[in-house]
Amino acid sequence: MTSVNSIAAVLVCAGSGKRFGDESQSPKQYQLLKGSPVYTWGLRCLLDHERINRVVLVVATDMEEDIKTDVEKWITKGLEKLSVTTGGATRQASVFNGLKLLSQQESLPDAVLVHDAARPFINATILDDVIKCVEKEQACTVGSPVSDTVKRVDDSIIGETVDRTNLVAVQTPQAARFSELFKAHQRAEADGWVTTDDAAIMEMAGYKVSVVLSTRWNIKITTKEDLRICEALALAINR
Repeated sequence: MTSVNSIAAVLVCAGSGKRFGDESQSPKQYQLLKGSPVYTWGLRCLLDHERINRVVLVVATDMEEDIKTDVEKWITKGLEKLSVTTGGATRQASVFNGLKLLSQQESLPDAVLVHDAARPFINATILDDVIKCVEKEQACTVGSPVSDTVKRVDDSIIGETVDRTNLVAVQTPQAARFSELFKAHQRAEADGWVTTDDAAIMEMAGYKVSVVLSTRWNIKITTKEDLRICEALALAINR
């Protein structure tokens, strides 16, 4: 495979956060976590990483101007790497918009990482592991082995106990060679594929996706309870 010299990242921050609370509240990624918005935790980590040359922050259409101003309150280093663009109606569309912005820049990145802003506890080690993997493989995602017993349920009745031996709970960041992920998203739009993550798009396009084991800290904030858990974790891991 060709070498990976230029690496970009897309941070998806355009979700409405409907499962987090009522519509009067800000979406989860804009809630404060230990004094700063959730989205800034992942953004700061991506901007700080020496191998990542460019970061695209994808936000809701009505948030673009506010975020461009707001981000300078919280981030002091690496802003020269940052671009902001607007998302779409779905996460998939938002990622595609971020990739489109990268495709319009003077030079294309060799690889791209996609991360959800609602996962605040990524760190340099996770990013290092993902970058090492995408340097060798077509695509990769971070994930952790499923530790709970898994049941398939229909109408509140257990129909099957699923063998968890080979099950992995998939997280982000996910990574791929830029040209291949961009082409996969173009095909997804043309053929009407609907997926929940970029690993699935790469799978559907015929690529092999490797798994990089992640830390249990890399949780996603979906509900208010998740935010409270993250507040406790932030204190426990001194972040």
